[in-house]
Amino acid sequence: EIALSSLTEIPPSSNEWLISTWKFVTHLDLSKNSLHSLDESLKLFCKTESLDLSYNLLETSIDHLQHLHFLQNLNLSNNRLHDVSDFNARVGNIRSLDLSFNELITTDGLSRLYSLITLNLTSNKLDSIKNIESLGSLPCLENLWLKNNPLTRIVDYRIRVFAVFYNRAKDVWLDGQMPDQREIDRAAVISAMSRAKQNEAAQATMLVRKALSPTKPISLLSSSLLRQTSTNTINNIASSCPSNLSIIEKQPDVVLDTTGSNNTLPTEMTDTN
Repeated sequence: EIALSSLTEIPPSSNEWLISTWKFVTHLDLSKNSLHSLDESLKLFCKTESLDLSYNLLETSIDHLQHLHFLQNLNLSNNRLHDVSDFNARVGNIRSLDLSFNELITTDGLSRLYSLITLNLTSNKLDSIKNIESLGSLPCLENLWLKNNPLTRIVDYRIRVFAVFYNRAKDVWLDGQMPDQREIDRAAVISAMSRAKQNEAAQATMLVRKALSPTKPISLLSSSLLRQTSTNTINNIASSCPSNLSIIEKQPDVVLDTTGSNNTLPTEMTDTN
C-alpha cells in the first residue's frame, strides 16, 4: 500500500526501480491532496485494486482510470464532482464506488457499471426519482445510499426508489435498511404500472410510424381507443394485486414541505391501508 500526500498532481518518475515497484501496488491512497485532475501517471499503478481519491478538488473528469484494469474499489467522496457521464467507460469493472459529498444531479453515467455492488451517493444534489432511474439497470447492486439528498423528502421516497429496481427490490438495501414486505409489495405495483405505460407508449409510437410509412399505410388508432387500452391494462394489474394493497399510480415527485406548519400529505398520495 502507498499513501501520497500534499500533492497538486500525481508525480511522474524517471526512476526505473520506483516505476517497477509502483506496478505492484494494489492499494493507493491519494486522499486529502489538492488534485484538480488525474493524469497519465496513473498508468504506473496498473495492478491497483483499491484507490482512494477522497478530499480532493476533482470536478468533472476521471481521465486515465480506464488504465487500472484491476480496480475494484474507488473512493471519490468529498470532491466537487457534478458530472459522471464518462464513468461507464472509465471504471466499468468497479464493485464499490463512493461518490458521497459531491454535487451530482443525475446518475446517468453509472447505468452500465454491471459489476457494481455498493454505491454511496449520500449528500449530493439528486432531487428527483427520475434522476436515479438509470440505477435500475445495475444487476448486482445490493447497497445503495441516498441519504441527505433532496429526493429523500419525496412522499413514499423509499417505495419509489425500490420501484426503480422492479423485481430486484427485495435484494437492495437502501440507506442501510432492507425493504420490508409492505415496501416490496407497493413497489411491485408501481413498477408494473410503469412498465405497462411504457409498453403502451411504445406501441403507440409503432402505430404512428406505420401510419406514416409510404409502403405500409395503416390507419391510426383513435385516441379514445388508446385511452381504453390504458384503462384496461391498469385494471388488469389492479385485479392481480393483493386485495389489501392500495394502487399508487406513478405521479410527479411530491416533496414534503418541512418549512411550514402544515405537513399534511396530499390526499392522493396518502396510504389508505
